[in-house]
Amino acid sequence: MRFAIYLKFNGNCEDALNTYKELFSGEVICQHRFNQHMTKDKNLLGKIFHAELKINHFYIYMCDTADELNYDKQPYKITIECDSLTELHNYFDTLKHRGNVLNSVTQMPWGDYIGHLKDEFGIAWDFVCSTNK
Repeated sequence: MRFAIYLKFNGNCEDALNTYKELFSGEVICQHRFNQHMTKDKNLLGKIFHAELKINHFYIYMCDTADELNYDKQPYKITIECDSLTELHNYFDTLKHRGNVLNSVTQMPWGDYIGHLKDEFGIAWDFVCSTNK
């Protein structure tokens, strides 16, 4: 069985794919592009129809879409449970560069560290590092 999250982008899927691949040392499993037989929308020609990125045992599926995306009502976020605080800061600091920090990395009363942000592509992320490992 495989679990994956499917992310839709408004024309910048390839940029997101490359960013996440580099940041998380991921592997692009497949990448298909729109052609003239798949869409009547000329803005989608050459854009990503479907891509799969494998990060350890986790998969992110992604595509470009012409659908109106409402990122303010995004019903999901990606949570990364990091093995160390250094790892957490590496990911968090890289994605916050052109993103929007919702909550800085903070130690919770129970000891875990948690940070929340929305990256430059409008994807919400939680980064967590448990002190109870």
